[in-house]
Amino acid sequence: MYNFILMRKYGSSFICIVFLVGVPLLNAQLIIGQYEDEAPVMTWNILGVTTSSSLGMGGVVLARTQDTSCSLTNPALLFQLPRFSFSLNYSYTAASLFKYSLVNTGVLSSSGPIFSHIHSLDFIGASFRIGNWATALSYSSSQHFNRPPVDLDSESAGTTTYSMLFNQEGSIKNINISLSRKIFKNFSLGIGFNIHSGDWNKEITEEFFTSQTTISDIKSMTFTGYSFIIGVALDLGNKLTLAGIIRTPYTRKAEGSSLFRYQSPLGNTDIKIPSSSDNTYKMPLIAGVGLDYQLSPSLRTALDVIFFNWNKYTVTYFEETRPRDFRNVIKAGAGIEYDPLSKRTDVSMHLPIRFGVIVDPQPMNTPKSSYLYITLGTGIRWKNFQLDIGGALGKEIGSGDSLTGKKYAVTAILFL
Repeated sequence: MYNFILMRKYGSSFICIVFLVGVPLLNAQLIIGQYEDEAPVMTWNILGVTTSSSLGMGGVVLARTQDTSCSLTNPALLFQLPRFSFSLNYSYTAASLFKYSLVNTGVLSSSGPIFSHIHSLDFIGASFRIGNWATALSYSSSQHFNRPPVDLDSESAGTTTYSMLFNQEGSIKNINISLSRKIFKNFSLGIGFNIHSGDWNKEITEEFFTSQTTISDIKSMTFTGYSFIIGVALDLGNKLTLAGIIRTPYTRKAEGSSLFRYQSPLGNTDIKIPSSSDNTYKMPLIAGVGLDYQLSPSLRTALDVIFFNWNKYTVTYFEETRPRDFRNVIKAGAGIEYDPLSKRTDVSMHLPIRFGVIVDPQPMNTPKSSYLYITLGTGIRWKNFQLDIGGALGKEIGSGDSLTGKKYAVTAILFL
């Protein structure tokens, strides 16, 4: 249970005015930073879905894979998988927020950071390889825009006189179709086509019980967009794999609707201000390089370096261009995997142990901040089945808000 305080320096009449003009004044009071309304939970820097084996190994995805999710990050890696592979991933994300929407930006203050909890069956996919060709089809949930809800009551002489309700939810879904071909003996090329869709909903409702007045602000959007991801992989001596990817920039279109409403039965008043808008989010180009190196039969390491071109990011929100003072960032992850059973020839089981680190700078210029993660993972592979678990625990540095983030994933994989 979180404690919210309605800041006394703002009277009820001021809050009413703010809602009726569409809350533009609140946006100018403080730089929200990490959690603008369109910001994904935990990090801005998202490429595909990180399943448990990658998550436990520093989030590496570009040169090493265990499952079909590579179609979202580097489709050239489909050749590393068996002839047929089916993958299913579940994840749990818990991230703390401090400044977002009305909270700690001028109207409401909280006693500390507030957690958002997200459970998601976020990836299901299958891949098939025949000869020099490989293909994959998947459905995933890559981003979530949920915010911790606010349900605030104010009392006087034991009677509730005022209440405020805030809620925001949303997500981006993705359908991916990928095709890969082995060009030379050790070189493969892959391309993936992504169909992005989703929704976003935000509601703020105030009730003044003494005057029997209700003020509400309801906004919603439906997202659509398309992007390509192109990847290459070069295997050198079956011990070293080098990889590179580019995900094209694209415009995420959002059909938006908005309704401001002022109801006062005592005054026989019901004012509705509906509107609609074609909103746009110009998503950045993403490029990266990675390597996977087998140090010994039982030990291997991997590294990813990924560039996000955030200084080209722009937002048009209900016919208003929203400034986003963003910088380009480079996210890096590295991990190591040890499999004590890999040397034995008398067993068909593998029990890998994984460890990694992630450095994840966020794109805001003010305040500049980064998340630092430690990751762990393990799993079991027996014959044609693999079950992996992985987790990452991180802390944000730079904003002064003491934000944290953690994610856990479980992946089931079937090989044929």
